[in-house]
Amino acid sequence: MKKSLIALAALAAVTAASAQSSVAITGTIGLTLGNVTEGLSTATRTALSRSTGAIQVSGTEDLGGGMTAGFRVEELIAGGENDKLRVATGTGLTIGNFGSRQSFVTLGSKDLGTIKLGRDLDANSQLIGVGNVSGANAWVGLDGSSDNSVFYGNARAMSASYTAPTIAGFTVGFGISPADYASLGTKISSTVIAATAGNVFCANDTNSTAQVAGTCTATIVAANNPTATSYRQDNASALAVSYANGPLNAAVVRTNYQGSANTVGTTFAANYDMGFIKVGGLYQTVEAVAKTTRKASIISANAPIGAWALQLAYGSSDGLSTNAVSAKEVKHTLVGAQYNLSKRTSFYVISSDKKVDGANASDFDSKELGFGIKHAF
Repeated sequence: MKKSLIALAALAAVTAASAQSSVAITGTIGLTLGNVTEGLSTATRTALSRSTGAIQVSGTEDLGGGMTAGFRVEELIAGGENDKLRVATGTGLTIGNFGSRQSFVTLGSKDLGTIKLGRDLDANSQLIGVGNVSGANAWVGLDGSSDNSVFYGNARAMSASYTAPTIAGFTVGFGISPADYASLGTKISSTVIAATAGNVFCANDTNSTAQVAGTCTATIVAANNPTATSYRQDNASALAVSYANGPLNAAVVRTNYQGSANTVGTTFAANYDMGFIKVGGLYQTVEAVAKTTRKASIISANAPIGAWALQLAYGSSDGLSTNAVSAKEVKHTLVGAQYNLSKRTSFYVISSDKKVDGANASDFDSKELGFGIKHAF
């Protein structure tokens, strides 16, 4: 009898374990020590900055009958001077609520497709990883949410999406992002204003140096200012088609931002792995209310040589702004080399040169030359 009870208990434990979700904690952290020159100042200073850093908690569960459920929660690991500066000005980072970068749940079937609900990179922003294969990480990246970056990306929003099953390498997806008030969103060319007494909400304000009490470089929109640290995120919808087969990976996304600033964006991205080198490219057009079109392109490469990998990325935009503040032409070059000490740890060197031309644009120039250590866990 006693042995039977033990056997039943063991069976129950195994059954319960098999029904539980598999949960994993993963992430990356990379810090760079180097010389930095940025903005109007021509002086070079030494800085310790975060090149990459995030922690993710994710899990999946087999529901049977080909159905699976999953989740993912991601938060930034803020460990550099660039994080401190962004938090101080309120531009681009929200730290304190775990899951502010990603927080979503999924329900899917191999035959029926997958539904995703929650906070995630918008479809347009996800293509930066397809077109930029260099792997180079710098103080300032090629993507951002303003005219001062080559590529309109790095936008996160609450969304609902559906991805169809992959057929012959092709995958189709559709998503919507309802309007709400959020510290980070999909509305292009808007900036979070620092939580300082007297601050006002500035429509299309991308100049962080102007974010001081009572000043603004653009039109005040009081109706869109429910709190000092929020801005209105407009309705958005996106249609994406991707193809992945062997060494080729390609995708196109059409995004429509509706509301106070109707904007339509189309992004093409692709990469091809030839073994001795992997090359990638991206082309983007963004059409604003005034029917002006901003064009941007990125080319990139990653060449493995033993334990080393040579990295190169170049991006440029044509200078036609999607906002009413100014037109800015952006050119950004990244050159780096990475030595893999193991599958998880690497040493790297990086050189970054970003130039922004146009009215009131010189304060966004930046240069970086340094070395760093990156670890994945």
